[in-house]
Amino acid sequence: TQIYTLPLHDALPILSGGVEKLMQAVSKGIVLRDLRTGNGMTLLHLASGNGQNEAVRLLVEQGGLEVNQCSSQQTTAFHHAVYGDHLDTVQLLMTLGADMTIKDVAGMTPFLLACSRGNVAITQYLLEHSSVDLTKMADSNGRNALMLSNANSQLNVASFLHQQIGRAQV
Repeated sequence: TQIYTLPLHDALPILSGGVEKLMQAVSKGIVLRDLRTGNGMTLLHLASGNGQNEAVRLLVEQGGLEVNQCSSQQTTAFHHAVYGDHLDTVQLLMTLGADMTIKDVAGMTPFLLACSRGNVAITQYLLEHSSVDLTKMADSNGRNALMLSNANSQLNVASFLHQQIGRAQV
C-alpha cells in the first residue's frame, strides 16, 4: 500500500467539511487510511484532536483507519482526543476499541496525559473504564499519574487521585 504524505494545511480542509467532505474524498478515489501528515498523523488523529466525532466514527468504521495507529511520535487518536480535552471523543474511541495503554515516545499513555493536563472528567472516565490499574502506570521518567499531576500543578486531578487511591486501600 502506498502511503501519501499530506501537508497539514491540506488535511485540515478535508476534515473541516465534516463527513460530507470525507465522503466526497472517498468518491474521488482518495484512500483515507493512506493519508498522513509529515509526522505520521492520520486524519483520525486530527479529527480526534478536534473532537469531530462523526468524522472519527466514519474514518474507523468506513474509512478503514486503525483506531490504534501510531504517529511518528507514537501518539494515537486517543492521545489527541485527551490532549484536546474531548471527553465525548475519548468515550467514542473506547467503544471503537482504542487501547488506553499505548505509550508515546515520552512514555505517556492517554491516562497519564489526562492527569498531567488536569482533566478530571477524562481521568475519572478512564479509571472507571479500565481493566488495568492505571495508577501504577509511569512515563519514561518513572513518574506516575499522581506525580505528573502534582508536577504540572494540576491539584484538582491530584486530589481526585488521592481519593481514588484512599478508596482502593480501604
